[in-house]
Amino acid sequence: DVEISFPYIQNLTGTSINKAELTVYRSSLEPDNDALFPPSSQLLLYYINSEGNLVTITDLSYALDPLRQLDVFTVFGGFRIQNTSGIPDRYVINLSAHVQRMLRKDVPPVVYLSTARKAEFPNRMAIHGANTGQYRISLALAFTKL
Repeated sequence: DVEISFPYIQNLTGTSINKAELTVYRSSLEPDNDALFPPSSQLLLYYINSEGNLVTITDLSYALDPLRQLDVFTVFGGFRIQNTSGIPDRYVINLSAHVQRMLRKDVPPVVYLSTARKAEFPNRMAIHGANTGQYRISLALAFTKL
């Protein structure tokens, strides 16, 4: 799992989050073998709750609620978007509700990125970090000042 922190998120106190999307680009390390260890089909986000348990973020929990009958791809995302034009594959994850909870200080400003179904599939992945130029991990925000 990869820890992602948002140390300056409190600078947005007094705003309402309309949309928050985390974009993660896949990196390749030689000699990766996609046939042996295929890239994950989906990435998930977790956080550590007040009891010390690793739990899914609000947006994913909401999308997975069977009573809501929502499309996880549309609401949460996190699925692999394959590219053929030389751009690395990417994953776009909605965490709008979770960022709003961070601003209210209901949850810590840290999330953990993990591959989906890792107990069932031996996939692994290298990703571009925060300082890797054009394909760095990024958080896009749309918000309204209150």
